[in-house]
Amino acid sequence: MASPQRRYDLVLPYLNIFQKVLDIGCNHGLLFNYIRKLDLIYGFDKLEFIGYDKFKYKEYDFPFYTDLKNIEGKFDVITMLEVAEHLTMKEFEYYLDWIKQHLSKKGMLIITTPNIKNPFVIFWQNRNHIKPYSLESLKDLLKIKGFEIIEAEKKFITKNPFKLLFCLLTQSDYHSIIFMVAK
Repeated sequence: MASPQRRYDLVLPYLNIFQKVLDIGCNHGLLFNYIRKLDLIYGFDKLEFIGYDKFKYKEYDFPFYTDLKNIEGKFDVITMLEVAEHLTMKEFEYYLDWIKQHLSKKGMLIITTPNIKNPFVIFWQNRNHIKPYSLESLKDLLKIKGFEIIEAEKKFITKNPFKLLFCLLTQSDYHSIIFMVAK
C-alpha cells in the first residue's frame, strides 16, 4: 500500500495557495499538515473513524466538521483519499451527490482507493473496508453521478521484485492504488 506522503504527492499538482480545499476523511489532518501553504483548508470525518475528539485538531488549526450538513459553501478541491472503500455504496453515493453540489464551477474531486485487482493489496485485512473498487467501477460510478473524469490511473507499482514478477507472469495488476480526478 502506498504511504500517505506518496498519496499526498499525487494531490499537490492540483492545489494552489488560493484554493478552498475540503478533505473528506481527513482523519488526523495529515494532508493539511503536509500542505501547510494553503490557507483555506477544511476537514470532515466521522468521529467513530477517528477515535479522537475535536480538540485533537487544534494543533492543525483548520475548521473540522463531523456532519456534512454543517459545511457550507463551494470548494475548489475536495479530496477523498483512501475513503471510498470504508463506505457502503449508499453512503458513497450520498457523499458524491453532496460533493457535486459543493464543488465550485471549476472545482475538482480527487479520490484514491486501493486497487482491488492487485493480488497483493490485502483489502479485507482491514476490517473497516466495506466496498472494493476497480478503476472501471469507480469511473462508471462517477460518470453515473454526473462527474467528468479528468484523470483516471492506477498508481504505484510494487517495489518488491518477486511480487512484480508474479504479477507479470500471471498478468495480474501490479499497481497498488487507483487515483482519480473528476469535475
